[in-house]
Amino acid sequence: MEMSLWKLNNLGVREENPDYLNTKIRTNNIVAVCNLMVAILYALFSWFFFPPLTWLPALGVPLILAALFLNYMGVHILSRLLVVFTPVIICFTYHEGLISQGSTPLAGSILLQGAFSLLPFILFDLRERLPLVLSSSVCFTAIVFFTLADGWIEYDLDDSLMRSGPLHEISVAIAMLLFYSAVYILAYLNAGAEKKSKDLLEKGEQQNQALNLQREEMEANLTRLEEAQEEERKRAWASEGFTRFGTIMRRNDNSGGMFDQLVSGIVKYIKANQAALYLAEGEGKNVILRQHSCYAFNRKKFREYSASPGQGMVGQVYLEKEYVYITEIPQQYTFITSGLGEATPSALLLIPLISNDVVEGVLEIASFKPFEKHVIDFLTGLGEEIAAMISINRINELTQKLLEEAQEQAEEMRAQEEEMRQNMEELQATQEEMARKEMEYLEKIRQLESALEENC
Repeated sequence: MEMSLWKLNNLGVREENPDYLNTKIRTNNIVAVCNLMVAILYALFSWFFFPPLTWLPALGVPLILAALFLNYMGVHILSRLLVVFTPVIICFTYHEGLISQGSTPLAGSILLQGAFSLLPFILFDLRERLPLVLSSSVCFTAIVFFTLADGWIEYDLDDSLMRSGPLHEISVAIAMLLFYSAVYILAYLNAGAEKKSKDLLEKGEQQNQALNLQREEMEANLTRLEEAQEEERKRAWASEGFTRFGTIMRRNDNSGGMFDQLVSGIVKYIKANQAALYLAEGEGKNVILRQHSCYAFNRKKFREYSASPGQGMVGQVYLEKEYVYITEIPQQYTFITSGLGEATPSALLLIPLISNDVVEGVLEIASFKPFEKHVIDFLTGLGEEIAAMISINRINELTQKLLEEAQEQAEEMRAQEEEMRQNMEELQATQEEMARKEMEYLEKIRQLESALEENC
């Protein structure tokens, strides 16, 4: 039973149809079934009380069945027009045949005609303007001429049964039921449309939220990609710098020239304005930080500067073994000199050159622009390589000095050995001469002893 009702309700529904059309088709099936039941009910009612009018509601039965068949065949507009016109025209004709000429309209008929006049707005969508206007115009015309067409059909019938008594109450009740049903269907369709609109709005909002989340995720991914590309660019930049300055430190044997190339190369590579390199000289309390190279505005600067540990910012960095970066520089601290004059830099960076926890020197860089963090990190790493190079050079120098001292000592030892050898040879010759003379003396003594024995 439920399956049959479901099939009847979905008669003529197609998947390819728009949603609103399938909704109207289902509504048309429901209204058609209701009209069919009303037609059968009124046919039976008329057969008992007004036999001459029985053919009118009976005619509605095949017309409504034809409307359902048209719906099934896909002729949706014609089916709905038939569902609208059939009860309106039959109700109009039935009422005119029931009342006598000059009589007042029946209340039940008026209510019933009003209920049927709502069908165009139930069965047609505003997107179907032509059938909506046509069907609503017919209903409007039927209501307007409901009293004007008085007596155009004459049957010798007694309509008093419909004006008072149980039949009157029943007819009014049926008319009111149909009227309220029509209003309810309109309200139901309106609620369904509102719900659908709300669902569409919620779906749209969810889609917008999903799109916003996707957009935010894409923006976040794009930001992460840009950050990754920027980090990769910075790493490539630092790697290129390490390679470039490593080549300078490996190929240059002249310490003075190498330091000048390093300092000038650093200024150009990081786009700074001035740099100076200080090396620690001496040991213990006699350590002095002496400037070995200074470069500014594409030329080497010749300046004499030295500081003790703890003296000035250079000496402080030497003691603390931590880089110092300042952007508020005292007016008299340092100047960057060019052909345009002198100016105080905006940023100053001092990096200790540390190798094996020993500070080999300090690198000082000044610029009119602040230093970015990756530049500071690069210079800190480069400072360790420079410190390692300085430490290796000093070890090599010390080794070379010790080797030269060892060679000198070896030469002295060889000379002393030669002198000792000569002295030993002379000593040996002296010993041989003394032995020979001793033999001669012994021989003379024996000869004297022999001569004395013979004389005695």
